Amino acid sequence: MITLNDDAGESLIYVLLMRSNPLFSRFIKIMTGGKYTHSSIGVQADCGTMYSFARIHSHLPLPAGFVKEHLNSGILKKCSNAPCALLRIRVSPEVKIRLADELEKMFKVRNRYRYNLAGTFQCYFNHPAERKDKFFCSQFVAHTLCTTGAIKLFKPASLYKPMDFFKQPELEVCYEGTLGGLSAFINKKIKNKQIVEISDQTDVISA
Repeated sequence: MITLNDDAGESLIYVLLMRSNPLFSRFIKIMTGGKYTHSSIGVQADCGTMYSFARIHSHLPLPAGFVKEHLNSGILKKCSNAPCALLRIRVSPEVKIRLADELEKMFKVRNRYRYNLAGTFQCYFNHPAERKDKFFCSQFVAHTLCTTGAIKLFKPASLYKPMDFFKQPELEVCYEGTLGGLSAFINKKIKNKQIVEISDQTDVISA
């Protein structure tokens, strides 16, 4: 069982995977063959604010950089029919605070960070390459989870694709459906102040 505000005594971190329809997203899907092409990370159970490396302006693919994404506004709201999965990981309160602080610290100096476009191609060819202050979305999520002590990576962060997070034993799926369905699901639980029952067999809530 989980609650939307971690009030069951658990400290949770969330990873949101999705696939939108823009040209670059379709290109990533062709390259990776994965169901999801984008990933973001956050500490709020309602996915109110997620952090990632993505387009800065919703109507243009470039420039791209370190951004905050909001489930009910911007590009995520426009992609309500996009397939998505919400994963969670249980961590200590200290790790959650450390990760939240790191995200906000990075966002305050977000102009120093750049999107690692070359890294996406090197990832495809399985060639790890770290560049100072440059990330693509799944590289950033993996890097942040690792450096804050939330998980141990099974390969370099620069080789992580969104689908690789399903292979992390620490992460479990708590929703899979569409972004619009996720928003409705969360809003309903907030309104009713309900505890979400998770299937013991699948640990997945599908929309």
